[in-house]
Amino acid sequence: MKEDKGQPIFTVKVYHGYGHKNNLVVFGHVLTGKPIKYRNYTNTRWENILHLFKLFFVKPVADARVQLLWKQQQCFGTTEKDGFYKFEWESFSTAEAGWHTVTVNMLHADGSIVAAGCGKVFVPHVTQFAFISDIDDTVLVSYSATSGKRIKELFTKNPHTRIAFDDVVSHYQLLSVTHTTDDV
Repeated sequence: MKEDKGQPIFTVKVYHGYGHKNNLVVFGHVLTGKPIKYRNYTNTRWENILHLFKLFFVKPVADARVQLLWKQQQCFGTTEKDGFYKFEWESFSTAEAGWHTVTVNMLHADGSIVAAGCGKVFVPHVTQFAFISDIDDTVLVSYSATSGKRIKELFTKNPHTRIAFDDVVSHYQLLSVTHTTDDV
């Protein structure tokens, strides 16, 4: 994707969403600037530092018109000052358990699509509990209480090279079946 004669490049980031049968939620950001290219993760500290440095040159887009496409439905919204958007909607049809694809478009004033992003919404199987957690401090060691260690971890590691807490998989497996009954 090249910048065309001074025209800005827009990126629609769609984060994993969640839902239950008919009620669904998805979040994301609309950004401008050179998008960070998807790449293979490396253990090279300089590449990780460069990748992190590039994040500071991407800017949020406030008041952008956004459109969510879900099956045969469309929802419209506007980004916040920080480029953040949130869609909460009721699906016309029941969403089966599993992952579902959604598309979010940034729209021009005339309704044409400026940029698009694809994401996924997870609908869990029927159970009594659902656990939604942020990966930092829950799964990965991030040293959030120590500034020096946190900065070193941030600049020298990527998500694939950061250390996960011991037994994190078994922890979530146990949480998923705690206090569940056969009838649910």
